Amino acid sequence: MSNKALILNISGTVQGIGFRPFLYNLASNLDLKGHIRNNSEGVSAHFEGDEKKLEILIQKLTNNPPLNANIEGLSQTWSKSMGITDLSIGKSEVKNSSIISIPPDLATCNKCFDEFTNAHNRRFSYPLTSCTQCGPRYSITEELPFDRERTSYKNFSLCKECLGEYENPQDRRYHAQTTGCSNCGPNIFYLPKEFNVHEFLLSGKILGLKGIGGFQLICNAEDFSAIETLRERKNRPHRPLAVMVKSLELVREICEITVEEEKLLTSPIAPIVILPIKKNILPSLISPDSNTVGFFLPTSPLHQMLFKKGINYLIVTSANKKGFPIATKAEEITALVDGIISHNRPIIARCDDSVYLRLDLIRPGRGMAPLVFPHAKKIKKPILSLGADLKNTFCISKANKSYLSPHIGNLFNFPTFLDLKKQVSNFCNLLKVDPEVIAVDLHPNYVSSNLGREMARQKGLKLVEVVHHHAHALSVMGEHKLEEAYALTFDGTGYGPDGTLWGGELLHVFPGGFKRLSSLKPFLLPGGEGAIKNPEIQLMARYVELGMEINDKLLKKICKKEINTFKTSSVGRLFDQISAMLEIQKGPITYEGQAAVRLESVAQQSNDLTLNSFNFKTTFENDLKLIDTSDLLKEMLFKKDNGAPIPMLAYRFHYTMAKIALKMLEDFKPLPVVFCGGVFQNQLFSSMLLKKLKERGIKIYRPQKIPTNDAGISFGQIIYCRQLLE
Repeated sequence: MSNKALILNISGTVQGIGFRPFLYNLASNLDLKGHIRNNSEGVSAHFEGDEKKLEILIQKLTNNPPLNANIEGLSQTWSKSMGITDLSIGKSEVKNSSIISIPPDLATCNKCFDEFTNAHNRRFSYPLTSCTQCGPRYSITEELPFDRERTSYKNFSLCKECLGEYENPQDRRYHAQTTGCSNCGPNIFYLPKEFNVHEFLLSGKILGLKGIGGFQLICNAEDFSAIETLRERKNRPHRPLAVMVKSLELVREICEITVEEEKLLTSPIAPIVILPIKKNILPSLISPDSNTVGFFLPTSPLHQMLFKKGINYLIVTSANKKGFPIATKAEEITALVDGIISHNRPIIARCDDSVYLRLDLIRPGRGMAPLVFPHAKKIKKPILSLGADLKNTFCISKANKSYLSPHIGNLFNFPTFLDLKKQVSNFCNLLKVDPEVIAVDLHPNYVSSNLGREMARQKGLKLVEVVHHHAHALSVMGEHKLEEAYALTFDGTGYGPDGTLWGGELLHVFPGGFKRLSSLKPFLLPGGEGAIKNPEIQLMARYVELGMEINDKLLKKICKKEINTFKTSSVGRLFDQISAMLEIQKGPITYEGQAAVRLESVAQQSNDLTLNSFNFKTTFENDLKLIDTSDLLKEMLFKKDNGAPIPMLAYRFHYTMAKIALKMLEDFKPLPVVFCGGVFQNQLFSSMLLKKLKERGIKIYRPQKIPTNDAGISFGQIIYCRQLLE
C-alpha cells in the first residue's frame, strides 16, 4: 500500500494533558513520520506513512485517547505524501481562533506522588512536582496556546536534568510544560521564618498555605480550640468548613460514601465532596448545622507533606477576609495566620476548590474551570453574560462554545466586584474575544446587571436582560439540549417581570420564551435584605397577613400599610419561615441558606417517617395556578403548640413541599421536567419529589455539569442570547 499524508485538527481539552507526547509515541510505534504542534484551537498534526498504519493511528486515538483529554472535534484530511523523513513536536502556532482550548488545573497524579515519597528519586520531598498528567494549568496561564513561555513558569529555566526529561520522547515529562525540580524551581519558602509544620499544627496554630489557585487557611481538624480560632479570625461563626483527609480509607471510616463518590474524590478534579457523617470523631464545630461535612483528599504533595506525625484530618478553607476573594499574595493574609508556607510561582487566575454535594456540583472551581460547553450551531456575535449577584459566575460564548468561569463570589462585597471586573478582562484576553452582546439579570439593582448595562452603554453593545428564573431553567435545559420543558424553579428570590420577587414557580419554557403556569401565592417580605437575613421577621410578617397578633407593633404597622415591603413567591423564604416557627433558626442567619440547612438536618432526625402532608389550597388568578400555604402554616403552628415532635413536623413539611410541586404540575400536558434553583440542594426534599415524579413516569432532568444554584445563571443567560442570535 502506498504512503499517504494525514492531517489532523483536534479541538477540546487537548492541551496541558500530554496530548502531543501521546500522539508522538503513537506515531513512532507505527513508524510514521511528520510533525505535531499546539495551536489556538487545540492540536494539529501532519503524519505520513503507510495508509493502513495511519488508519490504525486514528482508531487508537479515538478509542483510547490520553487520560484527562476530551476530544470535541477531530477533522481528517488525506493528501499525497510530501516525503517527510522525521517525526517531531514543533513550535506552537499562535493565531486568533474561534475554537479555544483552556486546560483546567489537575490534582497531582499517583506517579508524581510516588516520586515525592521515594527517597531514591531526585524529586523526593519536592512539593511542587508535576508532569503531563497533572499540576497547575488554568491558574498559571497568561495566554494560549498552553506553552511554558505563556505561563507563570516562563521565568524558571530548566536545569540540565529537567531539560533532558523534557526533550526525551520516552520520558513521561516529554514536553511537560510545568516540568521543574528543586534545582530550577519553582520552590517553597516559609514566612516569617522556617518552622516545623507538624509541631506548628499540633500546637493549635493556623497555617497559611499557597495552593494552586490561592492561599488556604489550615488547622488541625481534631483541635476544637484551633477551629474556634480559625472561625474567629475569618469571621465565620457557623458556615461549614471543609476537611482534607489523609487517605480514602479514613473517609470510608467516618462517612457514608458510594463508589461513584469515591471516584469523584479520587479523580483529577479532586473536589470537596459533601457527605453524611456515620462516625462522629471530629468536633461538631466543623459543621454545627448539619450531619454532613465536605471532605477532600490531598490535591498536591504540598498538602500531602502536612499529614505526618499523627495528623489525619485538616481543616482547609480559602484564605480571605470576609467579603474578599481568595488571597493570592502572602501579605493579604498575615493577620489571619500564625505562619505561612508560600512559593515563588505566580498565580495568574485565582480559583477556589470545586465543591460537590454528593454527586451534585454546587461550586465550579479548581479542576473544572473553565467549564466548556459545545453547541450545535455557531453564532457570529460573541456574548458575555454576567450572572447573578450571589454565587456569581460569568460566561463567554464564542462561535460554537461557551466558557463558564470559576466561582467569583457574592458581589455585595466591593472587593469581589472588583475581582469580577478583573477576571472578565483576563478571560476576554485569554479567549481573544471582544463581546458584542452583554446579557444581564432583569433585576434593576443587581450589581452585576448595572455593570453590564454600563459596559453596553460605554461600548455601544447590544444589551439583553434575562428573567432570573428563565435563566435558571435554561441553564439545565442548555446542558441537556432540551428545546421545551417544564421548569420547577425553587430558590431564595429572583426579580420577576411583574416586579415581585419570584422563587416558587412552574414555568413552561420553549425556544425564545416562557410562560408562568403556577406559583406559590405571594406573601409579604418586609424590609427586603434585612428580612432575608432574619427568618423571624419573615415569620412575623406572615402572622400579620394571617390576621394573628404579634408583639412588634412597628413591624405590624409596616406590614399592614405595606411600607418598604415586597411581595414574594419564594420557596426558600417559606423554608426560612418554617425554620423560625419551629424554633430551629433563632435570630439572624450568619450565612446564606442556614435556616433551611438546619431545618433539613432536624427533619432527617425524625423517627416518624409517615408520609402525611399538611393542608394547602389551590386557587387561580386568571390562568395562573396559585398554591396558598396559609393553611400549612396554621396547621403546623397548631400542632407545634400542642406538643407534636419538631423533627416530625420538619419532615412532613418537606413532604408537603414535594406534594406542592406535584400539584403545580398537575393537569398540564406531558413534558420533561427540570429542577433548578438553590432549594434543590436540599437532599431530603429533592429525593421525595424525585421519587413521586418517577412513580408517575415523568422524565426528570437535573443539572450535572452546571450548579443548580445561582452559579448557573450566567450559562442560562447565554442560552437565551444564543436562541435570539442563532
